[in-house]
Amino acid sequence: MQIADEVLVRFDEFAAALESGDLEAFLGQFADRDRLVFAADGAFNDTLPAAVRATFASVESMECDWSNRRVTVLAADAAAITATFECEGRTVDGVDFEQAGAWTSVYQNRDGVWRIVQAHESHRPAEGSGR
Repeated sequence: MQIADEVLVRFDEFAAALESGDLEAFLGQFADRDRLVFAADGAFNDTLPAAVRATFASVESMECDWSNRRVTVLAADAAAITATFECEGRTVDGVDFEQAGAWTSVYQNRDGVWRIVQAHESHRPAEGSGR
């Protein structure tokens, strides 16, 4: 299997874990969870595991459409993927939500397993927000 294909398989596992609410499978995608570099909407998040736990606990269901998936192979053990997403879901409080944006993650192959070492997420502004 080519590097790009291997990374796409891992990305599909990432997306499936996100949608199913499988916290451990989702966090298992990341290397060095406590030292991960993660940025979202213009800010660094040094506590991704805590933030993800809170988010997963507040979401009852979610479905996402991932498109424009593009893999760039950086080295024999490194690749980046960028994709756009559109998600719809419902919180545990019964509130429907939608979010859309772009996700980029850098994968490194460590001991034969591709893991995310750096990630960035940006959201499209809500309609009518003036941005």
